[in-house]
Amino acid sequence: MIRVIYLIAALFIFSCNNRQAKISNRTNSDTLPNKQSGENFQILIGTFRGSAQRNYYGKNPPDSLNVKWKIHLGIGKSSSYRKNGNQYWQGAGWTGQPLLTLENDSLYLYQGSLDHNLKKFRVSDGKLIWEYKFDDVIKGTGTIFALTSESDLTRKYVIAQGSRRGYGTTLSSKYAFSFRAISAITGESIWKFNVRQTQSFSRDADGSPLLINDTLYAGFENGVFSVMDPLRFNDKLNYTTPLIIKEINLFPKAPNRSNIVIESSPVLLGQRIYIAAGSGSVYGYNLNTKTIDWVYPIGSDLDGTPAVSNDSCLLVPVEKQYIPGNGGLLKLNPNVEPENSVEWFLPTGNKNFLDWAGGIVSSPAVNTLYEKINNRNLAVVSGIDGYLYLIDTDSINASGKVKGFDNSRFFNSPVIYDKYKIGQSISSPLIIDDIVIAASYNGLYLFRVNDELKLMLTDDFRTTFEATPIVYDGKIYIGSKDGFLYCFGN
Repeated sequence: MIRVIYLIAALFIFSCNNRQAKISNRTNSDTLPNKQSGENFQILIGTFRGSAQRNYYGKNPPDSLNVKWKIHLGIGKSSSYRKNGNQYWQGAGWTGQPLLTLENDSLYLYQGSLDHNLKKFRVSDGKLIWEYKFDDVIKGTGTIFALTSESDLTRKYVIAQGSRRGYGTTLSSKYAFSFRAISAITGESIWKFNVRQTQSFSRDADGSPLLINDTLYAGFENGVFSVMDPLRFNDKLNYTTPLIIKEINLFPKAPNRSNIVIESSPVLLGQRIYIAAGSGSVYGYNLNTKTIDWVYPIGSDLDGTPAVSNDSCLLVPVEKQYIPGNGGLLKLNPNVEPENSVEWFLPTGNKNFLDWAGGIVSSPAVNTLYEKINNRNLAVVSGIDGYLYLIDTDSINASGKVKGFDNSRFFNSPVIYDKYKIGQSISSPLIIDDIVIAASYNGLYLFRVNDELKLMLTDDFRTTFEATPIVYDGKIYIGSKDGFLYCFGN
C-alpha cells in the first residue's frame, strides 16, 4: 500500500463553469438518476453508472461484505478474435453492471451473463424470473427505459442490451444481431439490430445506450454512432428493427488501424452527447444541429466511459495503447474549443497486464450527487497499474506540471489525496458519501474515507472481478468472473 501525502499549500481551485460557453453544458436535472416510474414499475438504476451523466451508483452502502446470496450465472462459449479456436467464459465480464427496478414493491435485478443470457432475478430470494438467450456472450451493460408514447406495458418498459457479434458469426457475415431490445416485464424480444461491417475488427455492442425524448443513441464496436427511433420500424427488412435516423462513423475515412471500436457509453452534458471512441478521440454530438461539432484527439484506444464532474466537465479515462506517453485520467472542459479544453491530466503507471500496457480502462466515479467530505469534490478511479486513486477534481497540484499522454505537452495535474493497491482493475469503482467500493482481479474492497481524505479499508472479499457493482439499501450487487452474481451486505 502506498499513500500519497496531500499538501494543502500546493493547490489552487478553479471551475470549468468560469469559461465562456459556446454551447450550454449545464447538467439537466431531469436526466439525473433515471427513476422513471408508472404502473407499479420504477427504474432505480437503469443504465451504466445510473444516469445520463454516468455519475449515480445507488444509495445506502453496507458497512461490511458478508455474502447474503450468490447465484451461478453459467458458462458460455465464444470465438477468439485474436487466435483460432474458442474461449469459455463464465459469470459476468466488463462492464457487466446489474440494473435495478422496483415492481409492485419488489426489487428486481437484470444481469447480462457470459453464458449468452440476459437474466432477471428477484432480489429478495434470487429467483430467476426470465432469461433471454443472445447469440453470444454478454459483456456490457444494458439500459432500461420507458417509451412514453407506448401504451402496451410489455413494450413500454424495455431493456436495450448488447453482446458480442454472435458465436459462429464472422466479420463478413450478412447479419450480426449484437444489439437487441427485450421487454423488461416479460423477457420477450421486441426488436434486434444488425451491427454492420466496417473497417473495424469487431461488430460487438458493449456500451449502454441513452434514450432522450424517445430517441435512442448508441455506439457500437464497428465504430459507428447510431441514432434510432425505437418506436418506428424498418418495414423493408424481414426482421423487426428500429428505424435508423442517423449514423456517423467515429473514425477517419482511411483509419490506420482496425481497432476503431466504440466500447464506451454515451454521456449527456447540456445539449451535446459525448462519446469516447477507440479511434482515439472524444466526440461531441450536438443535439440541436445533429452533427459532430466538438472533437478532442487523444490517440489511444479509449475504452472507459467519461463521467460528468460537478462543474460540468468530462473526466475521460485514457488507456496506454497507441500513445507515446502514459495513460491516465483527463479532465476536459467542453465549454471551450477542444485545443484549450484540458484542465488537468492524472498519469498512471505503465504496467503490462493481459492485453493492456497501462492507463485506465475503468470509468471514474464522482461524488457530485452525494454528501461531500470536507466540502470536497472527489473522484475515484482504478488503474491497470493496480492502484485505486482518490483525487480532488477541482484542485491543482502546484508542485509542477506533468508530461501529457502525447509525451510532449505538459499539463496541470490534480491533487491526489490517497492511492491504495487493490491489484490490476478494469472494474469501475463507486463513491457514495464517505464510502468507496472498488473491485479488481484480486477481489472486492470496501473503504471509508476519513476526514483526512484517506482510504481506510474496512472489509474485502477475494475473487476475480471485471464487472462494475451497484449499491441499494445496504446491499452491493456485482457479477464475478468466478461464475457467480453476488449480493453483499451487513
